[in-house]
Amino acid sequence: MKNPVSFKIKTHLSRLEKDLKRGLADAGPMIKESYLETVTAGGKRLRPAIVYLCSQFKAADMAGVKKAALAVEIIHAASLIHDDIMDEATVRRGKPTIYSKRGSQAALRTGDYLFAKSFLLLSETGNFEAVLILSKAVKKLSEGEIEQIKSAYNTNQECSYYIQKIGCKTAALFRASAELGALFGGANRIYIKALGEYAENLGIAFQIFDDVLDIDADEKVLGKSLGTDLKDGTLTLPIIIALEETEDQRLAEIFTDDNSGDKDIEEGLALIDSTSAVEKSKAEARNYINKAMNSLAPIEDKKLRDELETICNYTVERYN
Repeated sequence: MKNPVSFKIKTHLSRLEKDLKRGLADAGPMIKESYLETVTAGGKRLRPAIVYLCSQFKAADMAGVKKAALAVEIIHAASLIHDDIMDEATVRRGKPTIYSKRGSQAALRTGDYLFAKSFLLLSETGNFEAVLILSKAVKKLSEGEIEQIKSAYNTNQECSYYIQKIGCKTAALFRASAELGALFGGANRIYIKALGEYAENLGIAFQIFDDVLDIDADEKVLGKSLGTDLKDGTLTLPIIIALEETEDQRLAEIFTDDNSGDKDIEEGLALIDSTSAVEKSKAEARNYINKAMNSLAPIEDKKLRDELETICNYTVERYN
C-alpha cells in the first residue's frame, strides 16, 4: 500500500526536513553535530505528519503549525537519544548512536538541549495552551520511562500496566501532536478532543506493532538486533503473552537474567515464536486502531476523517 499522506502534507514534511537541519544554528559544534546525526538518520516523521494532518482547518495559523511540527519532532529526537543511553544501544536505524560515539554525558546533554529547544520554539508562538499541551506530554513521557526502569526484569506485570506505560512513553506525544495541530488549525474543542483521542489510540497501536517487530522482523530492515526488549528486561505485550502461554520456565529465566547472552536471547525468541504471542499482539494493536477510527465520529469533515482513517489502515497493512 502506498504512503497515504497527501501531496500537501508531503510538501510540509519536505520543508520540515530543511527546518530540522538548520534548527540548531545557534548550538555549539558538538551538540549541533550530534543533533544532525540523529535527525538525518531517517524516521517516519509520524508526529509532525499528525500535526499537519490535524491542522487542516480554514482558520489555521500555519506559522504556529510549523513550529509545533518542528517542536514535536525535536522532542522525539531527544527522547531517542535518552533511550539509547538507558538501553546502552550502539546502533539505531542501522547507524551508530550518539551514546556509542561520544559517550553518555555528551548524549545526555544533547538530549537535554533538544528538550529545551523544543519549548523555546513553541513559546515563540505566544500560545500558552500549546506550551501546556507539550509540557504535559513530556511529563507523561518521562513518567513512562521511569516506570519502565522500575519494572525492568519483572515478569509480574499485567497487560493493563504495559498499556499504561506505552500510553505515557509513546502515545502521549502522538496525542500532543494532534492537539497542537488542531489548536493551531483553529479547530473547536470537540474536534481537538476527538483528534487527541484518535492519535493516542494510534500511538498505542503503533507501539504494540513496534514491540512485535523486536520479536519478529528482518534485522536488516529493522536496523538493529532482535530481542532488545528481552535482553533489557522490558516486558512488552508479546513477551507477556508468551510467558502466560508457555509452561516452560526457561523464557522467564532468560528475561529476568540481566546477563543473558546472544544464544540465550535467540533461545528466548524461539520460545516466543512457538506461542501465539505475535498474532495476539497484532490483534490487540488492531483493536486500538479500531478505537482510533471510532474516536473520529465527531469529525464532520469527511475528507479529513477519510484521510485519518487511511493512516490507520496503512499502519495495519504496513505491520502485517
